[in-house]
Amino acid sequence: GRVTGVQTCALPSSETLSSLNLISYIILILALLNYANLLSVRGYSRSREVGLRKVIGAHKSQIIFQFLFEALVIQLIAFGLAFILTTIMVTPLGDHFGFYWSVEQVLNVKALGLLVSFPLIAFFISGLLPAISISVIPPLSLSLVLVHRQQIRRI
Repeated sequence: GRVTGVQTCALPSSETLSSLNLISYIILILALLNYANLLSVRGYSRSREVGLRKVIGAHKSQIIFQFLFEALVIQLIAFGLAFILTTIMVTPLGDHFGFYWSVEQVLNVKALGLLVSFPLIAFFISGLLPAISISVIPPLSLSLVLVHRQQIRRI
């Protein structure tokens, strides 16, 4: 007789999986750099705050710490949401695509290394780049940016 409801598919080769992994890592790095760029722009929009803190006497390290702390909070929230959504969606997606995921497959040394290292790398890229780029600008330059921005608004 005929068997219904059972689908079989060929597994991809290890070269194909390695290529897809490399492409996914490149996309993740590009997304992180884009995110860091967006945070830098957001930091420049906060130039009034940074300039005021510098005029009051804040040190470069204090401004860097502020931006790093904000990046850390955002990264922890994003990582927590991603982990929750992954654990919720893995079973329905596995059923749909025909693969089955177990906790033992995820809790291996390589996967745990990625789970710990990727948020740390993301934190430093998304936190350090904007923090350093904004903290090195002298207060006078920050105030000139504000004056220029106000002149553009009037036009």
